[in-house]
Amino acid sequence: EIRRFEGHSSLVSSVAFSADGRSILTGSGDKTARLWDLSSGREIRRFEGHSDHVNSVAFSPDGRTVLTGSGDKTARLWDLSSGRETRRFEGHSDLVTSVVFSPDGRSILTGSSDNTARLWDVSSGREIRRFEGHSDHVNSVAFSPDGRSVLTGSWDETARLWDLGSGQELRRFDSHFVSVYSVAFSPDGRSVLTGSWDNTAKLWDLSSGREIRRFAGHSGWVLSVAFSPNGRSILTGSSDN
Repeated sequence: EIRRFEGHSSLVSSVAFSADGRSILTGSGDKTARLWDLSSGREIRRFEGHSDHVNSVAFSPDGRTVLTGSGDKTARLWDLSSGRETRRFEGHSDLVTSVVFSPDGRSILTGSSDNTARLWDVSSGREIRRFEGHSDHVNSVAFSPDGRSVLTGSWDETARLWDLGSGQELRRFDSHFVSVYSVAFSPDGRSVLTGSWDNTAKLWDLSSGREIRRFAGHSGWVLSVAFSPNGRSILTGSSDN
C-alpha cells in the first residue's frame, strides 16, 4: 500500500485518476465527491450538492471538470478549480448508476435504473439521444475509443452496443446468466469486456458479437472490469474480496 485516502463517512462507490496522474476523484455514499492529491493523500476539493449517494465519477478529457452521477436521479458537472456546480443533467426517472465523458469531452453518457442510457450535450445540458431496449437497470456505460458507439451493461443479463448517431442497437452480447455489472472497450476498439454476477468476465469480438475468451476463477460477483492501456491484460474486481 502506497497511499490511503481517508475522510469519507460512508462507502466509496467509484474512483477515477486524472489524465495527468496527479490527483484522484472519489464518489461516496456520503453524497459527496472528493478530489485528492496523489502524492500526499490530502483532500484538495469537495463537491457537495447531491441529495443521495454519488454512484459514479469521471474526469473530463481536458481535466478541467468532473462529472458525478447520483441516486438523486441527476448527473452533475463541476468546475475542478472552484468546486462549483456548472451544469445539471436531469431527466432520468431513477438513480443514475454510471457516467462517462465522450473522447472529445463535448458530450456525456449516463446509465440509469430506469432501464435507459442517455446522451447529453455538455455545453447546454440538453438530452441528445436515448438508448432504449434494456428490460432492467443499466449498470454500466462506456464510449468506444472513436466516439462513434456506446456500450451498456444491464441487469437483464446482456451488454449491448449502440450507434451513437442514431441510437440504434447494433450488437447484443448475451451469454451471461445473470446481471452484467461492468463493461469496457479495448483500447483499439475491436473487443469489449463484460463483468457479471455469474462470477466471470468475458471478452467479446465487437464485429461479430462472438465470445472470444472467458475469465473464470472468482468465487463472487465480478463488479468491475478494465483493460490495461496497451490492451494486453485485463483487471477484474469481485465481491470475493
